[in-house]
Amino acid sequence: MKSNTLEQLIENAKKAHVWNESSRGPVYNGDAQSTLRNKRAYWRKAALGSKKITEMFPTNEAAEPDTNPTFFTFENAYDSSDDDNEFTLESLDSLLKKKKDDLRLQTVSQFLHLVRDHGFTKMDASNLLAQSLNKGPWQARLIRSWANQWLKNGIIVTSKRGRHAKVRSLLLHEDLKLQVTEYLYVHKFKLNVADFVKFVEDEVIPTLGIEEKTSISCSTAREWLHILGWEYKDHSKNIYFDGHEREDVVADRHRFLWQWAELRERMATYEGEDLEQIISPILPPDVPEIVPVTHDESIFYANDDVVKAWGLAEENQLRRKSQGLSIHVSDFLCESIGRLRLSEEDCSTNDLLPDGERLVYTDACVTMYPGTNRDGWWKNEDVVKQVKERAIPIFERTHLGKVALFMFDNSCNHNAFADDALVVSRMNMKDGGK
Repeated sequence: MKSNTLEQLIENAKKAHVWNESSRGPVYNGDAQSTLRNKRAYWRKAALGSKKITEMFPTNEAAEPDTNPTFFTFENAYDSSDDDNEFTLESLDSLLKKKKDDLRLQTVSQFLHLVRDHGFTKMDASNLLAQSLNKGPWQARLIRSWANQWLKNGIIVTSKRGRHAKVRSLLLHEDLKLQVTEYLYVHKFKLNVADFVKFVEDEVIPTLGIEEKTSISCSTAREWLHILGWEYKDHSKNIYFDGHEREDVVADRHRFLWQWAELRERMATYEGEDLEQIISPILPPDVPEIVPVTHDESIFYANDDVVKAWGLAEENQLRRKSQGLSIHVSDFLCESIGRLRLSEEDCSTNDLLPDGERLVYTDACVTMYPGTNRDGWWKNEDVVKQVKERAIPIFERTHLGKVALFMFDNSCNHNAFADDALVVSRMNMKDGGK
C-alpha cells in the first residue's frame, strides 16, 4: 500500500463520522443470533432431499494437496514488539514486491504496520482495515487470524472449500445399475453384503471395460443399497415387557451378585488371547475348587430364517405362517472344557472300563423332536433326568476333586411343583377320584 494511502486511512480512523454512511439512527437489520439460527434451520429443512452443488458438476480432478492443514488462533501470536516480528514484517514486504495482487498479504502487511509503527492495538487495527473494505467484525477476526498465521509460520492457510476430490460413482453407470438391480431382486431377503461385493467386483465391473482392478468396500455396498431403495429390516412380531427394575427383581439381583462374589474366589480364571492360560485359585486343602456349569435349551424350527434381510423399502417378504417341525436341544457348558462331554481319548478309555465303572452317556447334550406324535414335550422331569444321568457323572469324570456349580436360567419349565403339592389344576371339583 502506498504511504499516502495508509496515512489517509489513519487520519480517517481518527474521525468517527468518516465511516458513517447515513445520519439515521440504529436500524435493526435482521442479524440477531436467534434470527440467524432460525433462518439457518429453515434453510437446512428446505434443502433436505436436494442435490449439493458439487454433485451437479462431476469431474475427475483430484483435490490439491493441503501442504499446511494446521489452523492457529491469534491469541498465540507473537507480540508485535518482538524482534522476530520486525524481520517477519520486512520479509512480508519483500514478498509483496513479487505478489502485488495478493490482497490477504497486503492486508496483513497494513495490519502489522498499524500495530508496530502507529501504536494501534490489534483490535483497532483489524477493525479499521475491515471497515476500509466495507466489511464487519468477521473480516476483522480473519485479518487477526491471517496475521497470526504469518507470524507463526510465514504463510497464510488457504481454505479447502470446494477443493475436495470429485469422484464419479460407478452406480451412475446404467449397465452396472441394471445388473445390480437384477441381482438384488433374485436374492431378495437372502442378500449377504459380502456376497454382493464379490458379485460386483468379479462379475459386474469386468463387463464395464475397466482394465485395472477396481473394488468396493462393504460400506459402499450398503450405501448403494440405500440409494437403490433397499433397507435392512427387522422381521419380528414379538412384544417385550421390561420387568428388570421391579423391586423383587432388583433385590434378587443384588442377592445373586453377593453370592457370586463369595463363590468367585474359589473359581479359576482364564487369561491369554485364546484363554488357554489357567490361573487356579489358592485355597485351603479342605476347600475344593468350584467350576461353574451353565445350562441352556434351544429350539430350531424347519422354517427358521434370518431376522433381518435387505429388501425394498415398500415391500415385505412373504413367509410361511407356521414354524414347521422343530428340534429341541438341551446342553451344558463350562469354562474348562467347553461342552460338558468326554473327549475322544476319554471315550476310548471309558469303553475299556468294566460295566460298573463305565459311563452310559459320554455327552451331556440331549436332543429330542417335540410333538404329540413324536417324542412328546420337554418337561421338568427330563431336565432332572439329564442332570442326574448325564451331567453329574460326566463332570465327576472330567473334573476330579472339584465341585460343580450348576446354573439354570429363569424358565417356567425349571419351576415344577412336587408330585404331592397342592396345585389347583390338579384338584377335583367334586369328591372322588385320586
